[in-house]
Amino acid sequence: MESLSQAAIARQLQVSRSTVSHVLNGRGHLIRPETRQKVEDALKASGYQRNGLVRALKTRRSHVVGIIVPEIGRSFFSEIIRAAENEAREHGLQCFLAQSHSDPDVIEKSILTMREYRVDGILITPSSSTANPDLYRQLRKQRFPFVLVDSPVHDVEAPFVGNDNVEVGRLATEHLLSLGHRRIACIRGYSEADVSVQRLQGFRAAFAAAGLTPDEALITGDGFRFESGAEATRTLLAARRRHDFTAVVAPSDHAALGAIQELIRAGFRVPDDISVVGCANVDIAAMSNPPLTTVDQKPGEIGTRAMRALIECIERQTTPEAVASGSSAPKPAAARAGTAPAAVSIFVQPSLLVRQSTAALGATVPASASR
Repeated sequence: MESLSQAAIARQLQVSRSTVSHVLNGRGHLIRPETRQKVEDALKASGYQRNGLVRALKTRRSHVVGIIVPEIGRSFFSEIIRAAENEAREHGLQCFLAQSHSDPDVIEKSILTMREYRVDGILITPSSSTANPDLYRQLRKQRFPFVLVDSPVHDVEAPFVGNDNVEVGRLATEHLLSLGHRRIACIRGYSEADVSVQRLQGFRAAFAAAGLTPDEALITGDGFRFESGAEATRTLLAARRRHDFTAVVAPSDHAALGAIQELIRAGFRVPDDISVVGCANVDIAAMSNPPLTTVDQKPGEIGTRAMRALIECIERQTTPEAVASGSSAPKPAAARAGTAPAAVSIFVQPSLLVRQSTAALGATVPASASR
């Protein structure tokens, strides 16, 4: 072939250049099937590669979207990415990934870089609910499509897809209360993070619904990692003579596994002596010893619905707050309190997965059931 240009391919096949363009741009249904097949075969044989930057300048669409998460290696976010990429692929889009490590400056630089490469829109996990709201207001003012994932940003009206974290805390605590536990410790995530505050609200709400009051001395910790759960459990065990506990609610599965390690190291059996509930339902939760009871945050559904919201925003080319307004889920307490604008938010409802790390108070679990 004399050239890898569209014009050269059109001349060789004796078709119009617009016919080749239709095939290249997903409009093959506008031409006869046999002609479309001839063009596709010629494109493949020639090794033709479109110039994406030129195409983006002409169409104002790059068919590339950005995804910014704290850490790709964390199972919760890797599952969000997997589902979001699958949804993007179904719509002919490719994904440009970035890790922020929860650093607001990295998020801002990643957004700038992605926009320089003309992405059509971005899924963004903010570093916190209070970090850099002016950045997101500016994106909205510029009518740039974006969706916030996992954490809304205070006083920023933008599409948000994530969990009802009050319900997450309530489900975990209600399960333990139903098993007869009353001395329940709560390991917080980062104490200032909205997700931690809201889950603690759910913890307290479950106690209140049962006509009980939690022991505030059993609320401790400051993090979601394995080490955070282990450290918080050491603190709880050191004070156990004054503040006994028979169960633990952890802010993540990794923190729950850290708690279990420390309990076993101290000579306690899980769940015979102390029950433990995690949060997220990461892969390792089902493989731990004992398999971990957890609250499934459904990250796959979060990723799918977030990408759908972003695609809708891109296709409509409207301001972000016009998107994601039709959630069938009930408004969570966080939205009712004004933390995130409910009219522009999709709250994926969590569910409880009961495995072998929890048991009724005083029950003896057969050895085979806890391994």
